[in-house]
Amino acid sequence: MAKTSDLLSKLNSVQGSHELNNYIKSLDNDGISPTFAGYISYLIQTGELSKSEVISRSLIERTYGYQIINGTKKAGRDKIIALCMAADMELDEVQRGLEIGKEGILYPRDPRDSLIIYAVNHHYTVRRLNDLLTEYGLGILE
Repeated sequence: MAKTSDLLSKLNSVQGSHELNNYIKSLDNDGISPTFAGYISYLIQTGELSKSEVISRSLIERTYGYQIINGTKKAGRDKIIALCMAADMELDEVQRGLEIGKEGILYPRDPRDSLIIYAVNHHYTVRRLNDLLTEYGLGILE
């Protein structure tokens, strides 16, 4: 998998439509689909947990969780966060998942996002995060 900085450098050097077409085709061969489903599937495959364990830990309904991971359903922001936390991802991986899913990244000036960032950094479970959000009177991950 190519680094994003390398891809940007390559894209910046593209001079015409033929080179642009070749660049776009090379993205398809990168090994990771540019979707959240592709991203989470790749990270699950390279991690220690199975899909079923991640879905169970995310507190997302089983069938819906599989549909998200398989790409037949689009995940919203909270579902992306829950799946990333369930897969025990680091903050930069969660932020990348949100970017790929075309959802807003976690913003430290937002109280709810701040609690989520804290929970991710301290490897909370989704259930423990929801307890923390409830304690502060903020909406749980839904």
